[in-house]
Amino acid sequence: MKRKRANDPELKYIMGLLPREETLEERAVRLSQEIADEENRQALLDSTEGVQFANQEINNLYAKYEKFVNNFSDKNTTVKFQFQKFGNTIVVNGGGFSLELQWSSPISNTLKYSALYLRLWKGNYDASGRSVFPFEKPKLLKEMEYNFDLNKGGKKGWKESTGKKRFYLPERMIEKSMDMLFDQIRYDKIKQ
Repeated sequence: MKRKRANDPELKYIMGLLPREETLEERAVRLSQEIADEENRQALLDSTEGVQFANQEINNLYAKYEKFVNNFSDKNTTVKFQFQKFGNTIVVNGGGFSLELQWSSPISNTLKYSALYLRLWKGNYDASGRSVFPFEKPKLLKEMEYNFDLNKGGKKGWKESTGKKRFYLPERMIEKSMDMLFDQIRYDKIKQ
């Protein structure tokens, strides 16, 4: 039997070095699997179990915010941050701005009408919805809406409800929102 040479296309294909076209049968199987996965995802999101997953994920997300703010506040920083929780709402105050996250899930057996609202306020916003200082009403600067979802790998996270509909794992959601707060504080405090 003749040995295959390193530049032989058949050997490269076998070793996975060359791409090959998917057969029609393979495409049909993959399509069927993708459809079944999507039906399962939708069934979960439209169930009591899905609502419980989302509520659990919100509690985990809020706990991570609280831990981050507490760890950050312990450090000697110029800007002090404060964490508040009231019902399904948390607020991070700092540097004259507030980051609010509010979870709304009005129906117990579907996530169709649920949303996580992320709002950036100028001023000190209170988690209960009241102004910290009645004579200084906070001004809404930005509002975004996210929906609980699962990505193709089955990981839980938050998907933009409009626009590009990007998916964020919880850690990335915290980074994105805190960066937004930091950028606003930086813009306000460092005028160059």
